Amino acid sequence: MGNGGIRGAVKAATTSLHVSQETRALITARNSNAPTALLDEAELVDPTTTPVLDLGDRRVTLRSLHGHTASDIAVQVEEPNVVFCGDLVWNGMFPNYVDAQPSQLTRSVKFLRDLQGVRYVPGHGTVASPDELDRYLVLLDSVEDAARRAIASGDAAEVAGAAYRIPEALGEWVLFSPRYFERAIAAWMKDLAL
Repeated sequence: MGNGGIRGAVKAATTSLHVSQETRALITARNSNAPTALLDEAELVDPTTTPVLDLGDRRVTLRSLHGHTASDIAVQVEEPNVVFCGDLVWNGMFPNYVDAQPSQLTRSVKFLRDLQGVRYVPGHGTVASPDELDRYLVLLDSVEDAARRAIASGDAAEVAGAAYRIPEALGEWVLFSPRYFERAIAAWMKDLAL
């Protein structure tokens, strides 16, 4: 987060930050240059509530979800009905599971998909339609299935990741790192062992 990011936005008199406790802790722990003073002043989003912010000409709903991390927040704007999904949704790009809780991720994406009349702004990729979110859910299910097969056959995540292929019917997906398949399957294997 550079000087032009959160710091630049907060300089506006009407700007306030909203953050979850877990996200604030992760940012502070993992980023030596994190704007911790700004995050200390941010309003904490209670994960047991669904706050609605009145911006005058529109309302914004903060939805506490889980899956990409232990603490994700999706932001739903009314009129037009758009959901900013953060890294819960990757459109056309294979997701990073580094902190993922895969079963929670799938549940959260299904919840977002069930919202009516929505366009989705993913954390990575282009704006997504409901059909593209359906395609993403098939991808997530495919990774779960690969992990279940690896567990049943006694394969390590590394072996299963090397063998995994995105189903052809889902088309092209960008892969940022060749280890993303292994990481995703390992996350599922850990999740399924709990």
